[in-house]
Amino acid sequence: MPIEQLEKLMRESELDTRSREIISTEINARLLKALAKPHWSLTPLFWVSVVGAVAAVVAAYYAYLAYSQPQQSSVANPQSQNEPSTLQKPSPRNIRGSDLEI
Repeated sequence: MPIEQLEKLMRESELDTRSREIISTEINARLLKALAKPHWSLTPLFWVSVVGAVAAVVAAYYAYLAYSQPQQSSVANPQSQNEPSTLQKPSPRNIRGSDLEI
């Protein structure tokens, strides 16, 4: 007998106290059994969470490696730090025609 019918039986019929307790215990046992089984979405969600956590750890590791290494100079010909840097004019061979403004 489904839970709905048991609940309807308890509401509509005149039962003695012992019968009501037995029906109530049966309803509670069935509901508890239904709650004991995990929802279908929990297992996939768990694995998605695990993959996301592993990806976050890998990303943090590579970020740590990137910031822990000494920074390299972006200048092709590094000069000593005592000498001031000088700007050089680009040679005409390095300028493309589309870069020229008239």
